Amino acid sequence: VARNRRGEPPYSIGVVDRIARFLAATPAQDRRHQTAIRAQLWYEWQRKGWAMPVAVGVVLFVGLIIWASADRDPHELVQGLVAGGGMITLAGFLGGLVLGNSRGKDDDFAIGSFLASRPMTNSDLARATLVTAAKSLLLAWLMWLVAFLAALALVATFSTLPTPVIPPELGWWYFPATILGPWPVAGLCMTAGLTGRTKLFMQLVAVLAASFIAL
Repeated sequence: VARNRRGEPPYSIGVVDRIARFLAATPAQDRRHQTAIRAQLWYEWQRKGWAMPVAVGVVLFVGLIIWASADRDPHELVQGLVAGGGMITLAGFLGGLVLGNSRGKDDDFAIGSFLASRPMTNSDLARATLVTAAKSLLLAWLMWLVAFLAALALVATFSTLPTPVIPPELGWWYFPATILGPWPVAGLCMTAGLTGRTKLFMQLVAVLAASFIAL
């Protein structure tokens, strides 16, 4: 009681601390990055690297639910996943806007005041953003590819594959296009985000989309 009143920690032989360290997924360590660009790479990935994989994961999950509840045709599943490769471009669009937004909130000291006195050059900061975008896009593409190959394996096991699997108007170039195509889209959106005019860019996209639908 006296130790508690004085604000001192209670007596301990370390059992609780040992159990806590054993159950901890990542033990608390003093992890420091050797260079500023490595720290920025870690920060960009932790804060924004999830954008494209999450977008692709949501589309795959929703599409699977729709197929299971409405169609359940194995051939339609394969064709839907083939079309889903083109939807990675949409993930590049959304991910580019997220990765290009480096301003943050006024009270976000990790990026707010950091931009004013960052310990790196503009080239290093741009490189960190580009590397994060490339890793995010590659992970999103691998998620789609694994889902596509798994669907082919399941359909081939329990049914017959559609002939041809890839529509003839697409061809072999479709697979590299699914990863190379979203990159310029993501780069354009990242550039628009880095200008600080994200709201104006989104308004322009909305106007262009409405004009396309009207035409």
